[in-house]
Amino acid sequence: MATKLAPRKPPGEPKSSSIVATLVAFVLVTILAAAGGVLLGPQIADAGRVTVQEGVPAPAGRAPRQHQLNSATLVPLSPIVVSLAGTKKIWMRLEASIVLEGRPSDAPLLAAKVGEDILAFLKTVTLAQIEGASGFMFLRDDLNDRVRLRSDDKIRELVIRTFAIE
Repeated sequence: MATKLAPRKPPGEPKSSSIVATLVAFVLVTILAAAGGVLLGPQIADAGRVTVQEGVPAPAGRAPRQHQLNSATLVPLSPIVVSLAGTKKIWMRLEASIVLEGRPSDAPLLAAKVGEDILAFLKTVTLAQIEGASGFMFLRDDLNDRVRLRSDDKIRELVIRTFAIE
Protein backbone atom coordinates (compact mmCIF):
# COMPACT_ATOMS: atom_id res chain seq x y z
CA MET A 1 0.00 0.00 0.00
CA ALA A 2 1.53 3.12 -1.14
CA THR A 3 0.23 6.32 0.31
CA LYS A 4 0.50 9.48 -1.61
CA LEU A 5 2.18 12.31 0.17
CA ALA A 6 1.36 15.91 -0.61
CA PRO A 7 4.11 17.72 -2.45
CA ARG A 8 6.33 19.65 -0.11
CA LYS A 9 7.22 23.30 -0.56
CA PRO A 10 10.84 24.30 -0.53
CA PRO A 11 12.05 25.17 2.99
CA GLY A 12 12.50 28.92 2.25
CA GLU A 13 8.88 29.66 1.29
CA PRO A 14 6.45 30.65 4.08
CA LYS A 15 3.08 29.01 4.37
CA SER A 16 0.21 31.01 2.89
CA SER A 17 -1.84 30.63 6.09
CA SER A 18 0.83 32.39 8.15
CA ILE A 19 0.85 35.36 5.74
CA VAL A 20 -2.93 35.69 5.99
CA ALA A 21 -2.81 35.48 9.81
CA THR A 22 -0.12 38.19 9.91
CA LEU A 23 -2.16 40.49 7.65
CA VAL A 24 -5.30 39.98 9.73
CA ALA A 25 -3.41 40.74 12.95
CA PHE A 26 -1.90 43.87 11.37
CA VAL A 27 -5.32 45.15 10.24
CA LEU A 28 -6.84 44.51 13.70
CA VAL A 29 -4.02 46.32 15.52
CA THR A 30 -4.30 49.27 13.11
CA ILE A 31 -8.06 49.52 13.69
CA LEU A 32 -7.56 49.40 17.49
CA ALA A 33 -4.89 52.11 17.34
CA ALA A 34 -7.08 54.38 15.21
CA ALA A 35 -10.06 53.89 17.54
CA GLY A 36 -7.91 54.66 20.57
CA GLY A 37 -6.61 57.83 18.93
CA VAL A 38 -10.14 58.99 18.09
CA LEU A 39 -11.39 58.33 21.62
CA LEU A 40 -8.38 59.52 23.65
CA GLY A 41 -7.12 62.34 21.40
CA PRO A 42 -9.65 65.00 22.49
CA GLN A 43 -9.14 64.12 26.17
CA ILE A 44 -5.38 64.49 25.88
CA ALA A 45 -5.73 67.76 23.96
CA ASP A 46 -8.04 69.17 26.65
CA ALA A 47 -5.59 68.18 29.39
CA GLY A 48 -2.77 70.05 27.63
CA ARG A 49 -4.55 73.40 27.54
CA VAL A 50 -3.30 75.98 30.00
CA THR A 51 -5.85 77.71 32.15
CA VAL A 52 -5.26 80.81 34.20
CA GLN A 53 -6.32 80.31 37.78
CA GLU A 54 -6.72 83.16 40.17
CA GLY A 55 -5.85 82.72 43.78
CA VAL A 56 -3.21 80.05 43.17
CA PRO A 57 -0.53 80.41 45.85
CA ALA A 58 2.93 81.46 44.66
CA PRO A 59 5.88 79.11 45.16
CA ALA A 60 7.68 79.45 48.47
CA GLY A 61 9.98 82.45 48.65
CA ARG A 62 8.37 84.36 45.78
CA ALA A 63 5.75 87.04 45.91
CA PRO A 64 2.62 86.40 43.85
CA ARG A 65 2.45 88.36 40.62
CA GLN A 66 -0.69 89.48 38.86
CA HIS A 67 -0.66 88.79 35.13
CA GLN A 68 -3.03 90.65 32.92
CA LEU A 69 -3.26 88.62 29.75
CA ASN A 70 -4.33 91.46 27.46
CA SER A 71 -1.91 94.13 28.64
CA ALA A 72 1.57 93.04 27.63
CA THR A 73 4.09 94.64 25.31
CA LEU A 74 6.72 92.71 23.35
CA VAL A 75 9.87 94.80 22.82
CA PRO A 76 12.68 93.35 20.68
CA LEU A 77 16.22 93.87 21.92
CA SER A 78 19.14 94.68 19.64
CA PRO A 79 21.14 91.58 18.67
CA ILE A 80 23.89 90.83 21.19
CA VAL A 81 27.21 89.48 19.90
CA VAL A 82 29.86 88.65 22.50
CA SER A 83 32.94 86.46 22.91
CA LEU A 84 32.55 83.92 25.69
CA ALA A 85 34.76 83.94 28.77
CA GLY A 86 37.94 81.91 28.69
CA THR A 87 38.59 82.24 24.95
CA LYS A 88 38.41 84.87 22.26
CA LYS A 89 37.73 82.30 19.53
CA ILE A 90 34.16 81.41 20.53
CA TRP A 91 31.46 83.97 19.78
CA MET A 92 27.80 83.92 20.77
CA ARG A 93 24.94 85.77 19.10
CA LEU A 94 21.70 86.23 21.00
CA GLU A 95 18.50 87.80 19.73
CA ALA A 96 15.78 88.23 22.30
CA SER A 97 12.65 90.18 23.18
CA ILE A 98 11.25 91.25 26.51
CA VAL A 99 7.63 91.00 27.56
CA LEU A 100 6.65 94.06 29.59
CA GLU A 101 3.72 94.45 31.94
CA GLY A 102 1.26 96.88 30.39
CA ARG A 103 2.43 99.55 27.98
CA PRO A 104 5.16 101.56 29.76
CA SER A 105 6.41 104.76 28.14
CA ASP A 106 10.03 103.99 29.05
CA ALA A 107 10.12 100.68 27.11
CA PRO A 108 12.97 101.65 24.72
CA LEU A 109 15.14 102.89 27.59
CA LEU A 110 14.41 99.77 29.63
CA ALA A 111 15.21 97.56 26.61
CA ALA A 112 18.57 99.32 26.15
CA LYS A 113 19.50 98.91 29.83
CA VAL A 114 18.51 95.25 29.80
CA GLY A 115 20.54 94.69 26.62
CA GLU A 116 23.63 96.18 28.31
CA ASP A 117 23.11 94.02 31.37
CA ILE A 118 22.73 90.85 29.28
CA LEU A 119 25.89 91.73 27.35
CA ALA A 120 27.87 92.19 30.58
CA PHE A 121 26.54 88.91 31.97
CA LEU A 122 27.29 86.90 28.81
CA LYS A 123 30.93 88.03 28.89
CA THR A 124 31.30 86.03 32.13
CA VAL A 125 29.74 82.82 30.77
CA THR A 126 31.96 79.95 29.60
CA LEU A 127 31.10 77.45 26.91
CA ALA A 128 31.05 74.60 29.46
CA GLN A 129 28.28 76.37 31.40
CA ILE A 130 25.87 76.49 28.45
CA GLU A 131 26.56 73.16 26.77
CA GLY A 132 23.60 70.90 26.23
CA ALA A 133 19.91 71.39 26.83
CA SER A 134 20.23 71.78 30.59
CA GLY A 135 22.96 74.39 30.17
CA PHE A 136 20.72 76.39 27.85
CA MET A 137 17.82 76.14 30.32
CA PHE A 138 20.07 77.37 33.16
CA LEU A 139 21.24 80.28 30.98
CA ARG A 140 17.65 81.20 30.14
CA ASP A 141 16.63 81.07 33.80
CA ASP A 142 19.64 83.16 34.84
CA LEU A 143 18.86 85.75 32.17
CA ASN A 144 15.18 85.88 33.19
CA ASP A 145 16.10 86.40 36.86
CA ARG A 146 18.61 89.08 35.94
CA VAL A 147 16.14 90.90 33.69
CA ARG A 148 13.42 90.87 36.35
CA LEU A 149 15.81 92.29 38.95
CA ARG A 150 17.07 94.97 36.58
CA SER A 151 13.54 96.14 35.74
CA ASP A 152 11.98 95.95 39.23
CA ASP A 153 9.50 93.31 37.96
CA LYS A 154 8.28 95.46 35.04
CA ILE A 155 9.49 92.75 32.69
CA ARG A 156 7.46 89.57 32.73
CA GLU A 157 9.83 87.39 30.70
CA LEU A 158 12.81 87.34 28.36
CA VAL A 159 12.02 85.45 25.15
CA ILE A 160 15.06 84.08 23.33
CA ARG A 161 14.44 84.11 19.58
CA THR A 162 17.88 83.18 18.22
CA PHE A 163 20.87 81.64 19.96
CA ALA A 164 23.99 80.76 18.01
CA ILE A 165 27.55 79.89 18.99
CA GLU A 166 30.44 79.74 16.54
